[in-house]
Amino acid sequence: MDCKEHLIIIKGKYKTGNIVDISVEDGKYSVKFEGSESVYTYNPENVLWLSSPRIVDISYSRVLIKGKLKWDVEEVRVFGAGDMHFYTIVFKAKKISLNLFCNTPLRRLRSAGHAFREMKRSLCFNISVNVPR
Repeated sequence: MDCKEHLIIIKGKYKTGNIVDISVEDGKYSVKFEGSESVYTYNPENVLWLSSPRIVDISYSRVLIKGKLKWDVEEVRVFGAGDMHFYTIVFKAKKISLNLFCNTPLRRLRSAGHAFREMKRSLCFNISVNVPR
């Protein structure tokens, strides 16, 4: 899947780059992974699939991750799920490498269910994109 256009988290782990095809059939997600002929089925509570991100204009913005200013950012895309927002950040030095960050407080992820237990340990950082007025 195109990491710039889709964000897929399965059982709390970021899987977008490993997925060849995903669809919803009979209320469940059918997923085909790269390098495998098998199709795996997941219950909806174990999958978060977001698409059509909003591109943040960073020409007059600052990107801070864990309070540290990042100068080498090429692009920021925001995927939304209710009041939860996930950012993919493309750094200039690694054009194909995307990093996933979540600005949702850990207590919200805790209440989001089993699928997010692993994610809250590995992918959540404080992030802010500041736009000067």
